Amino acid sequence: MQKRFGRLLRRFGISSLCALVLMLTITPALAQPVDCRSREDYRAVGEGALLEGDYAAAVEAFTCVIQLAPNDGEGYIQRSEAALLAGDYMMALSDRAYGLSLAGGSLDDSVLDTYNQQVEENPDDTAPLTLRAFYWLFQGDYARASEDLNAILKLDYDNTFAWLFRALTEQSEGTSENAETDLSRAAELGGENPSVLTLLGVLELSAGNVQEGLDYFNRAIDLDPQYPFAYMERASFLAIQGENADAINDFTAAIDSGYLPLARPLLERANLYTLERNYDRALDDYNALIELDPDNLTYYQNRAGLFVEQGDYAGAVDEYTRIIEIEPENANNFLSRGTYSLLLEDMDSGANDFLTYVRMIETEVVDGGELTLGETETINMALGRTHEFTFEAAEGDLLDIRADSPDRAVDPLIIILDEDGNPIFTNDDVDAAAQDFNALIEAWEAPADGTYTLLVSHAAAGSDGEVEVTLDESRGGSDL
Repeated sequence: MQKRFGRLLRRFGISSLCALVLMLTITPALAQPVDCRSREDYRAVGEGALLEGDYAAAVEAFTCVIQLAPNDGEGYIQRSEAALLAGDYMMALSDRAYGLSLAGGSLDDSVLDTYNQQVEENPDDTAPLTLRAFYWLFQGDYARASEDLNAILKLDYDNTFAWLFRALTEQSEGTSENAETDLSRAAELGGENPSVLTLLGVLELSAGNVQEGLDYFNRAIDLDPQYPFAYMERASFLAIQGENADAINDFTAAIDSGYLPLARPLLERANLYTLERNYDRALDDYNALIELDPDNLTYYQNRAGLFVEQGDYAGAVDEYTRIIEIEPENANNFLSRGTYSLLLEDMDSGANDFLTYVRMIETEVVDGGELTLGETETINMALGRTHEFTFEAAEGDLLDIRADSPDRAVDPLIIILDEDGNPIFTNDDVDAAAQDFNALIEAWEAPADGTYTLLVSHAAAGSDGEVEVTLDESRGGSDL
């Protein structure tokens, strides 16, 4: 029992018992597609329906709120309350966790004040006690949650939610000998609720009971073929098992059944399409994700990765240009765009982006003096440190410039500047695919007589250690 619940808490990624809060009571699932085309004030409609006790109507109204504004944390929290009281407990859990992530991780104290007032004014009503117990569970205050759960059972001995979550609080408080009995009672009472069955499936998978977990998901879907949370849980498990085709089908079913936030199944499906090399469909999903949230860097980064997978480096450059517009303060974005520009043999763009990266991370500049042809200088590289060398070259000279990390602890990056300080040539990795992160500019032809500057810095794969810098006459070959 203890292993089962411990794994489950980790599986939901929440440090307290609230990871499991899938309110198990009585009614059928409500997570169905909703038509939100009218111009109503859906939030006001939802709040009115909650006051009237029409929880299904409140769920529909708040669903429209979050469909129309996918990052509305308050909308998700309000729908979690409505879903909790209406009996869709998977929705209640998912919405509360997601809403809190959008709202900064906690609810305003006024929410608890409202629950307290409702309990005081309606001591024989299980609804405010349910909302307050749910609140305490997400706060990790199991003692107070237990008090409310026991109060619910005194009013309604067949309340599935109270039995289930009393089992979980007992386990969390170290009295797990009573938890199994309470859980069995909850399963008996909630066996016709797809939300309950889905939760039981998650519990079984957390305990390592794969077939039992899948059987619960299948039963939930048999009860309600449009219950999106059962499809999501089953899809997530199948994806982990590498059963990508079946997982894609289940993520698609979750999307078609109205799962929110829509971004989660879309992103999971896009990643699986990419693994299956179904690039057109992966691109469709990434496009849809970006339409949902145009400022989400992860979606652009993943779409850039999709282009790289297909050898479309121009597409990757375009993606990182958008990323830089959103997050211009992140030096690594310039490093990435520069890398893809070099793969397109666009040395000017690549060198400019690499120089921007170096200046952004720079915390110290070390004057290395003049590099002598045929000799090697050993330098100590550190995070944010740039070493600057000068060297003389005549027009047409062919030179090799190396920066090697003997113990492979540093990922050297080198840039040649002309006399005006403009970047004209660069290199980061000899062969990143072969894990050779040393830097080499081979057979570089000096464009004019003059004094050039060599910047030696580091890229993302390592910053601290010795680096050997060598300037030599070229023995042939070409860097590009």
